[in-house]
Amino acid sequence: MEDWWLMGFIFKDSDQTIIKKLNEAFIKKFTQSFYDGHNNTIIEAVVQRYVVTAIRSSQVWQNIINGGAEGLDAHFGIPSGEVNSRLETLLDIWSKEILVKPQPIKRRPRTFTFSYKFYAIKADWADVLSNPAGVTINNSKNARKGIAATHLPWLEWLLVSGDQLEIEGYHIDFNNYAQSRSGKAFMRPQLSWKVPPQEGVGFSTNNNFVTKALEDLTKDQNFRKNLTRMFKNISKMDGGSTISAGDL
Repeated sequence: MEDWWLMGFIFKDSDQTIIKKLNEAFIKKFTQSFYDGHNNTIIEAVVQRYVVTAIRSSQVWQNIINGGAEGLDAHFGIPSGEVNSRLETLLDIWSKEILVKPQPIKRRPRTFTFSYKFYAIKADWADVLSNPAGVTINNSKNARKGIAATHLPWLEWLLVSGDQLEIEGYHIDFNNYAQSRSGKAFMRPQLSWKVPPQEGVGFSTNNNFVTKALEDLTKDQNFRKNLTRMFKNISKMDGGSTISAGDL
């Protein structure tokens, strides 16, 4: 059996030059795993799951689904049997807006910073507000006569202008009405109506139940720990570490 040639290399550069070359080689290899498209997909899926769970768990969301006889679904006249499908449509839109983008490597004398930027939900809410799932169509006699509104943009009220809105001349009569859209209530003449305030939740573009859910999520230690664990696992894929002058 023939012997194999064993080839070696001798670096004649200065220690700092060697460190620079080794670090450059490490960055090239490490970047391939840390910014790999497959890893981005995994991280996006995890973040999407957390965001959807946070919104589902919010007080407003639960009130729409489980608010009972005087729940928000009754206030907004969301048709009975369509509540869950409409909400899932909105969640699907928001979920697809969540993106993970790798950022340029930041290089310092002794460290390298690899980072992601997370894009959650579009600030103008355009994708959901333009979707029919967030609007109730009013086909009542008064609506057909032009006395009442034909469209009730309930999602826009919850996300943007709920506390600024008051409908004069109508109030909600809660009862088990088989012919109402929700089966729970009718809008009646006289008095006025507005979106019922929810404890701790404001109504504005930057302060509503969704932004509050996202804010609470960023403070959730379990969420942060899971993200940190994922990043550490990715960093171990190449089994390397940054080399500094003290390592020689």
